[in-house]
Amino acid sequence: MDDFNKSFKSYLTISKELEDWLQQGRQRMDSLLKPEKNLLPEERVMYTMELQSDIEEQVKKYEQHQEMWQSLKPTTDAENSEESQVRMHVRTWTSYVRLINFARPAKQLQKRLASLRIACCLK
Repeated sequence: MDDFNKSFKSYLTISKELEDWLQQGRQRMDSLLKPEKNLLPEERVMYTMELQSDIEEQVKKYEQHQEMWQSLKPTTDAENSEESQVRMHVRTWTSYVRLINFARPAKQLQKRLASLRIACCLK
C-alpha cells in the first residue's frame, strides 16, 4: 500500500508539472504567433525550433506519465481476485441480513393482525 501511495503521489506531482508546462508552452506559442516586439525571421525560426524540441520532450514525459497511470489503475484481473470475491460475498450477506431484518417485523405484524382477527371474531 505504501508503494502505491508513493507512486500515486509521484503521478500527481508529474501531472501538476505537465499542467504548469502546458500554460508556459501556450504563452511561448502565443508570443511566437503575436510577438510583442519585431522578431527577425531567423529568431522566430530558432524560437519555434526550441518550442518544438520542448514539446517533444513533454510528449515523452506525458507518455511515461500514461504508462505510470496504466500501472496504477486497477486491472480487470483484480475483479476476479480473492478480494473482489470477498466483497461480493459481503454484499450478498449484507443484502440477506437486511432482508431478514425487514421480514421479521413483517412476520410479527402478520401474527399480530392474525391474533387481532381471532380476537375480533371471538367477541
